[in-house]
Amino acid sequence: MHYRIAVYSLQLIVYSLQLISWLFADNLQISCDFLGGFEEKA
Repeated sequence: MHYRIAVYSLQLIVYSLQLISWLFADNLQISCDFLGGFEEKA
């Protein structure tokens, strides 16, 4: 039973990290697009 809980919590941590990194990468891409567009207008 304890083994099951450990595996579940580990998967939860991995999923959370993937979600955070995905959101961070998405925000980073938006920032790059915004800065790129700003440079083109200047």
